[in-house]
Amino acid sequence: MEWLVERFWWSTYKQYNMSYKLFGFLFLLIVVIVTIVVADSGGKGECVPGKSYYDGCNTCYCHKSGFIGCTSLSCKEIDPETGVSKEVTKIPPPPDFWKNSIV
Repeated sequence: MEWLVERFWWSTYKQYNMSYKLFGFLFLLIVVIVTIVVADSGGKGECVPGKSYYDGCNTCYCHKSGFIGCTSLSCKEIDPETGVSKEVTKIPPPPDFWKNSIV
């Protein structure tokens, strides 16, 4: 009977341990995503809700929460000199995209 209790305890422990690992992984994933989104704002501060701009490939939109969301097209162009495909150069947001900007 003791082995049954020990086996049940070990099984329960493994389930909780896996749950904590999954929770930790998801938490870190969310932190990384938020960090990338905030860093992508270019340090300019908060964007003007409702404003959008074209970055040379994707359309980016400022949500009412102040975070920027962009479409995620993979845009490439052919370099006329080499004939090699390369990523499109990103265009930064215009100054009036940011709150408290001097235009």
